[in-house]
Amino acid sequence: MPGMNFFDSIAARRATVMLLAAISLAGMGCAPRPSRTTPVIEGVVEDRDGDAYAGAMVKITHAELPLVHMVVSGERGRFVTPSLPVGQYSVQAIGGRYASDSAGPVEVAGDHGAELQLTLASPRVIAPIATPMQDADYEELMPDGAAKRLLATRCTTCHGLERIVPQRWTRDHWRSAVEKMSYYLSDPDTPGNALSEGERNRAVNYLAEHFSPETPPLDDPNATDDLNAKLPSTPLTGAALRYVAMEYHLDGVAGVHDMAVDSRGVVWVSEEDPEGMLGRFDPVAHQYERIRLPLAEAEVRDTGAIWVDEGDHVWVSDNGLNREWFRYEPESEIFQSYAVPVPARMAASVNTLRTHPDGSIWGTGISSSRLVRIDPETAEVRDFPIPRGWHPYGFTIDADGNIWFVARYGNSIGKLDVVTEETTYYPIPAPRSDARRIAADAQGNLWVGVLGANRLMKLDARTGEFTQYELPTPNSGPHSPAVDLARNMIWVGESLGDKLARLNPADGTFQEFPLPTAGSDVRRLQVDPSNPNRVWWSGLRSNRIGYVELLD
Repeated sequence: MPGMNFFDSIAARRATVMLLAAISLAGMGCAPRPSRTTPVIEGVVEDRDGDAYAGAMVKITHAELPLVHMVVSGERGRFVTPSLPVGQYSVQAIGGRYASDSAGPVEVAGDHGAELQLTLASPRVIAPIATPMQDADYEELMPDGAAKRLLATRCTTCHGLERIVPQRWTRDHWRSAVEKMSYYLSDPDTPGNALSEGERNRAVNYLAEHFSPETPPLDDPNATDDLNAKLPSTPLTGAALRYVAMEYHLDGVAGVHDMAVDSRGVVWVSEEDPEGMLGRFDPVAHQYERIRLPLAEAEVRDTGAIWVDEGDHVWVSDNGLNREWFRYEPESEIFQSYAVPVPARMAASVNTLRTHPDGSIWGTGISSSRLVRIDPETAEVRDFPIPRGWHPYGFTIDADGNIWFVARYGNSIGKLDVVTEETTYYPIPAPRSDARRIAADAQGNLWVGVLGANRLMKLDARTGEFTQYELPTPNSGPHSPAVDLARNMIWVGESLGDKLARLNPADGTFQEFPLPTAGSDVRRLQVDPSNPNRVWWSGLRSNRIGYVELLD
């Protein structure tokens, strides 16, 4: 009907059912739904006065699977979930400064769902705006000692103390880290910066004493025990009224380093597991399976970057002592390995993998300060060096096949011309920007999330000029951008804000889409190749994967 949104139209079709269900709801809070083709949970959200509440977030949590969905109530307070796996659920609405009681267990079985009435009656916990710690904050937490000043000055040439103080490592691990750092400082272009043997020993002794595995972990000022505390304290509006969020917690997984999505919408995960595990998530069956990488000379695997090429082959790097990249064929379940030599004293530390239009596979060597190219047909490996210690992180490939990458500690975006093999650098207009990932849009512009400035930045590839867009949520931690090429919309994950944000470059406006659970730690983003309305994300410390899907 004219003027009705998606949820309003459901209300009109279900008016009779609602009248009958209300009788049961008054005494029970929920009632079985009549038969329908797909099992869903739907209903109404009301405020304390009994008025319909639009813009409330409704969380639907499976009792057995580590699965959470979240939908939003429409203008008449109506909500409806997507088709759900069978099982029991708890359902709760969060709107403004109030939440409903948790309803459940709500049974979904076969083609039977349920209809609920949720009342926002209980005050809720609302987390304060995230406040990222600065070097001065970290330095205050460092005990006095012979190497404290050394670490706070010489060892922060490339990065801040956030890379040092939160760590809890063994002496051997600290020795390796200090030697690597000294190697970066000894770049031939900056003679005299390297640490002396005595300075290295003092640094290792101090770090091993004060930041060992026995040291209590650093308190996270942005952490919260309330899983709803990061949800907005005002009703959602605009496009945020029409989206579904899903998240899946990978229980028992050591860590989600990276993820990629294949042409069928299946999600592939590189796990931070010493046994070397590749994960596969089926979003239809809501099932996660683990695939072990082949045995190696070095027992410990360190899976890192992951990518799916146009043929749906899965590429994954081993960033440990084995120094290999793998191509996995899902149909045959066969792995093919490629040896990738690494300079002496360096780890592989590949952050990002991508396939080039010419069929080659490229990667960024963070600690080895290089871009790497492999020809899958010949297994030939080529290196393209960048300044030592600049840490090439994320990269993308433009329409001409050129490589654009983020030099995280060089505070620059680099462009490698694959024809001339010359590299040009564009300094990011923000000190210590802490930029990580990069993506190219339909016009060839480059987009990067700048954590240190709370901005999404566009680099015009033709002029070299930057345009800055500040995120609506303060200190949101913009991390990984992704581009909806069909609409030329720019998505970015908010690692501290627990949201995905979408920028319309045409008018410079953002729309934010909250994620269901606090502490998501959004890192990697990708638009689903099989469904451009769905944007996948993964969280490193949260061990979660999930998506935001628009209902347009």
